[in-house]
Amino acid sequence: ALTDNFRSTHAIVEIADSAVREIPFDHRLAKSMVARQWSDDASDFVETLADPGDIRVRSFPSEADEAEWVARRIEELRGAVIGDSAGKSRAIDYADMAILLRSVRSSGKVISDTLQSRGIPVVVKGVGGLFDHPEVALIQASFCLLSRSDLLINESGAFKRMHEPEIREFIRRKIAYLRDVTEGMPAADEARYLAWIAAKREELDRRSLERSRRGRLARRVYPQDIFQEMLRELGSTYGPDPWPSAVLYNLGRLSSLITDFESVHQWVSPQNLQSLCLFLSGWAASKVDEGGLDEGISPNAVQIMTIHAAKGLEWPVVFVPRVSSANFPSSLRNRGVSTFLAEDLFDGKQYASGDEGERRLWYVALTRCRRFLNVSSPDRANKRPTRYFKDIRHDIVVRDELDIALEKDDPVPPANTELLPTTYTELNYYWRCPFEYQLRALMGFGPGVRESYGYGQQIHNILAEMHQSALDGEPLTREEVSDLVEARFHLRYTRDGEIYKPFSRLRDAAKLSILRYLDSYPKTTQFVLDAEKPFEFVDRATGALISGTVDLIQRVRVEQSGLQVRTPVAIVDFKAHRWSGMDEFKTRRDEVATQLRLYAVAVGQAWGFETQAAYAHFLSPRPPPEDLVAQGVEERATIDVSNLAQNRVRLKVAHAVQEIQGSIENGVFGLGGVQNGSCRDCDFRGICPGFRQWESLDKTTPRRGSLESERLREIDLIGQDVYAG
Repeated sequence: ALTDNFRSTHAIVEIADSAVREIPFDHRLAKSMVARQWSDDASDFVETLADPGDIRVRSFPSEADEAEWVARRIEELRGAVIGDSAGKSRAIDYADMAILLRSVRSSGKVISDTLQSRGIPVVVKGVGGLFDHPEVALIQASFCLLSRSDLLINESGAFKRMHEPEIREFIRRKIAYLRDVTEGMPAADEARYLAWIAAKREELDRRSLERSRRGRLARRVYPQDIFQEMLRELGSTYGPDPWPSAVLYNLGRLSSLITDFESVHQWVSPQNLQSLCLFLSGWAASKVDEGGLDEGISPNAVQIMTIHAAKGLEWPVVFVPRVSSANFPSSLRNRGVSTFLAEDLFDGKQYASGDEGERRLWYVALTRCRRFLNVSSPDRANKRPTRYFKDIRHDIVVRDELDIALEKDDPVPPANTELLPTTYTELNYYWRCPFEYQLRALMGFGPGVRESYGYGQQIHNILAEMHQSALDGEPLTREEVSDLVEARFHLRYTRDGEIYKPFSRLRDAAKLSILRYLDSYPKTTQFVLDAEKPFEFVDRATGALISGTVDLIQRVRVEQSGLQVRTPVAIVDFKAHRWSGMDEFKTRRDEVATQLRLYAVAVGQAWGFETQAAYAHFLSPRPPPEDLVAQGVEERATIDVSNLAQNRVRLKVAHAVQEIQGSIENGVFGLGGVQNGSCRDCDFRGICPGFRQWESLDKTTPRRGSLESERLREIDLIGQDVYAG
């Protein structure tokens, strides 16, 4: 029934119901909740009763004392044996506990620092404050100076506007602080960096007036590329080691913000670079959390988060501290939302949460707890317990340090902790270079966009539509496939110029590639079982939550003998590929072989299929050159996916996951690309010290050109067989 609560005990439900009854009757649902759980003995649902002492309510003379009590209570409850909804018992661990705050940014630091000082692992979510960090403020100021915009910064809750002379001095101070005090950017130099900004401004001014000699729009600016240039000019490639992880995590979060901006604006002109500054100074500066590791994995740690973020979640142990004046309920509850619109156009006070909203949030906080609820507040001048705190009345509640014996055992984390959510693509980043994996998968750094960005994905989308039509019994003709490419092929960041037409070249290259596939394997569509099929499974042997998408699953014709337990299938993975040499082909083939073996494991575990064959299909507008064919290059390579091969890849994944988790713990991700040569094509070679180290080892390899010249080279390589010249 809707009035049954299958999460909390009767005491929590009754306290929460009592609190929400303060909302006027006509503004809430008229219902009374009952705590329920299933009983095998009664063969029915019975009430979930709390034990004396499960709920603690305490006040303290200071916030520091309150934080110390939270830490002691965590240590006391760790290892307590509780039952779950399935009737099984387990001794709880850190990940079973959460600290819910009205505002993490204003209240979380004392608690998190106290817990960490006692060796209690903590994950803090929703703290905001990304732009409070000097490395992020430095980049924000740099974009403003570059675009000749004023800099808006938040100082003690009030916005301050800086003009160019102040911005230049602000940049000098931040660089000196990061170099000399925190050593976050040890090679940064104020004079050199400001000189680079001046030269970059001159370049952008020139590009805003000129057109390329090849007819491309010369005004196109990619903020992510400029961001990476800034980091390089600040010395990110100097020295034997990368910048400290704390600095990189926050810069990675900033990089993801720039990617968000680019996903809407695609690119900007030099004049419109100011729009990025407005985005960073406005919504982003006030709403975005600082960077952190908690996005990538679910560690066995106490979680600190806002009550808003906790909606829909639950824990055996919940702490709700700081239930004090001006904090909970919030002193801003009647202020409403703030926008850039004039008050006569939009009245934000109409959307204020008010007292009723705060009461509902209080109800949410209490009912996130399954059993051990802990409510506390400072009790000092200007910080007194509020009515929410004082109204807690129940015979189960304990208000002192009463020591109640609990059944204890060795703690066991919840089943979902320590699982590393990953994909083959992320694992391949790690195998190429652990530091590249850290930048991409954990820190959120985005690569600079290219004009061919999305080319491979567009081919996959069109192939999926072709295969789905075949599965529906309506295979497309060659002419229909050609029309499909014309209608469906789109690239977000690419348009044709007056003379140079990169979009047309890429579209025609895609069309030839797909038509060659259709001509070479006309019967493929007869055996389509599924296309672009996503999967997710927990591989306990590897300790990873693995997800991905299989491009094509085909039925396999086999003689039926006896009972067929598993459906035999073949899987195909498509790669948009350019033929540049035998060494690159071998690298790509080995990578996709690992991918298909991992997908064969997924096909078996997620859907119960038996993979009997696997193929890596390299799509290209023209066949590979004869000299490469003679060396063993294949358009469709057959991959060994035997049980032995699958077990080997599982061991490889298990080893990688173990190494990743170890690197996360010690904060060290090696520069593996220096040894295996992947620095050559890394998207982050311009901000990684490994690229300089690799160059010093390989004097025969020419330096990469500028990002601009590389874009032209990439278009030419993909479409070289489509157009002559």
